[in-house]
Amino acid sequence: MAGFPGRLIRMITSVFIGRFQPFHNGHKTVIDHMITESDRCLILVGSSFQEPTARNPFSFYLREEMILNHYGQPANMACLPIEDTVDDESWYSKVREVVNLWKLPNSQIVLYGNIKDETSEYLNHFPEWDRAPLSFGILNATDIRADFFNNGSIRNLNVPDSTKEVLSVYQQTRLYQHGQEMFLCGKGK
Repeated sequence: MAGFPGRLIRMITSVFIGRFQPFHNGHKTVIDHMITESDRCLILVGSSFQEPTARNPFSFYLREEMILNHYGQPANMACLPIEDTVDDESWYSKVREVVNLWKLPNSQIVLYGNIKDETSEYLNHFPEWDRAPLSFGILNATDIRADFFNNGSIRNLNVPDSTKEVLSVYQQTRLYQHGQEMFLCGKGK
């Protein structure tokens, strides 16, 4: 693989951490870049295995489906859950544990992400990993969720077709109705 200056023959394991609520075209841009630059891509899906909230309405399995259906489940990509913990240090340790378990042996670890606000400050807590800062502009999942739950329209959402397909099925469930109620009550952020 090419892309990182000074790279000899060392394999690269890329890591992208996000909630992917939902997986949108900005996330897709980052993962597309990771695929071209990496030997293994680890997509760590945060806030996994918790009760649905307005901020985290989609289960890990729905988000995994959105991502892996888009990429056809390539052998060099893993979509892995990361649960929230009671404190930040435990969460950082859990992320390291998962990455160390799934990375290629002796590989260079490259963390993808961009510090856009306080919610992405966690990127600073992995100084032992190289960084590949990528930004996808003003696109954010909060606006997409609001549009989805408030307007119900999927066609114009800035998400890949795989996400549209999952959301279309999701709209037929009581979970969607519950999400709409949370947004109508002003709890959508």
